[in-house]
Amino acid sequence: MNNTRLAPAVVTTIATLLTLVLAPVACTGAASVTPAKIKTDGIINGTSTSNWPAVGALVVDAYGSWEEYCTATLIDPQWILTAAHCVDPNDNQVPHEYVANFFIGANVAGAGHAYVIDAIHAHPDYDPTYIDNDIAVAHLGSAVTGTTPLVYNTSAVGTGNTITWVGYGVSQADGSGGGSGGGTKRTAVGAISQTYTTRYDYDQNNQGQLTCFGDSGGPDLVGGTGSERVAGVHSTVSDNYCASSATSTRVDAYQTWIRNTLAGGGPLACDIAGGDCGAQACMLVAADTYRCLPSDNKSLGQACNSDPNTWANLPCADGGMCLDYVAGEVCYALCKTTADCTAGKACAYVFTDWAGVGVCLTGCNILGGSCDAGTACYPSSSGANICMSSSGAARGAACNPGTPQTAPLPCGDGSVCRLTGPAATDGRCAHFCRASTDCGAGETCTLPVLQGISDLGACTAATPTVCTCDADYYCDTSCACDAECPCTCDTTTACDDSCECDIECKGGCGCTADSRGSALVLAPALLLWSSRRRRTR
Repeated sequence: MNNTRLAPAVVTTIATLLTLVLAPVACTGAASVTPAKIKTDGIINGTSTSNWPAVGALVVDAYGSWEEYCTATLIDPQWILTAAHCVDPNDNQVPHEYVANFFIGANVAGAGHAYVIDAIHAHPDYDPTYIDNDIAVAHLGSAVTGTTPLVYNTSAVGTGNTITWVGYGVSQADGSGGGSGGGTKRTAVGAISQTYTTRYDYDQNNQGQLTCFGDSGGPDLVGGTGSERVAGVHSTVSDNYCASSATSTRVDAYQTWIRNTLAGGGPLACDIAGGDCGAQACMLVAADTYRCLPSDNKSLGQACNSDPNTWANLPCADGGMCLDYVAGEVCYALCKTTADCTAGKACAYVFTDWAGVGVCLTGCNILGGSCDAGTACYPSSSGANICMSSSGAARGAACNPGTPQTAPLPCGDGSVCRLTGPAATDGRCAHFCRASTDCGAGETCTLPVLQGISDLGACTAATPTVCTCDADYYCDTSCACDAECPCTCDTTTACDDSCECDIECKGGCGCTADSRGSALVLAPALLLWSSRRRRTR
């Protein structure tokens, strides 16, 4: 049987959807303070170092090379400590889970190893306006081996305490919130000038050294060599030249929160159909791995931009995805089964490489009559019948059975493009049917018309029955009765083998046009007369 396609597959693959291109990381903050990070690119006038391997850079993949934007410290084989403004999940300009990485190495342009970040926990009271409670921890997708984590400080620090700065920020500031020399690990030594409940200040040292843009999230270390503890997290600088003073978040003030967060384990899985992520949205991030990612929270059916290369966040609210499909570029509800969809909708598996996940589309009657203009009912690979975009060719019109999966269906609602000629493009729009009663006069339902759906056919013109006779002049099984085969008479005025009885021969065989009963009465008399003539000779 000639087969046609199942419902078209969405062109955008999941692999493409997960390749999110980040917008440039912006520098934001209160008027008197500036977060010490840079959108493109350590320590002003600092000394490059390969010490403290547990101190690494936060990086993103910038077209094949690492781009550093903040600093962090390994405090557990699978956890890092950094500043909240470096990983704020509510900041569209900040790299998020499965985009941000933790790089271990002396220079992001050199040898090293990057670990993907799969969960981010900014302090719940972080204030992005005043940069308060500027502390966060992030979970790595795999444990770091061969590097000993640094211990985070749990005791109070005070004015005059010596601190060692470490970071990957710029070594020269340009006065506009940027600079040069970023991406190399550098260090310098300073002293705490003023302490507060949750932070402390320090000034540029007498060598003109100070933390700067890109050092954000990096550690202030206290204690002797080999027993250093992370006392602070670089947070802000007071001017765009990093020439005066800076502020760090006190780690000891948040020790309970850090401990409890680490005890909570890694990222939690979520349901792709929604309900677990709140203001974020559930998304596939790796094979059979779903996580909550930042979302713009557009509602289902709301217009959106379906190009993932422009996304800073996922466009749609939890349980939705932006696709350019039957209804255009809108947020569609994701589903695993039709039970995840609202009334009148069916779960259709339309993705090319996302098994078991589909979108909720309008369900319909395959025989037609339930889809809006410009759409037609068609079976999907999930088994559900859904309204798909259609060119609307009328029944009986020429069509191409090889129409690409990504193009609109060639035929109108209730019809299928059926191959009718030798070329793969030869087709006609035929009405779907379950039985011949679904077809018009002179048509029959030919099953099946689609592979895998045995009870769905297409209406085709019925072929008239032609009777033929065999060599013995008896009708074959295509005829209703032998009487449909014509009788002939031989030259001896008797019917030949083509007739069932002599009554069928008229005239030339000596039979009259009488009824069959009269002929049977005459036959014995004729036989008797013939016999007597032969005996008298």
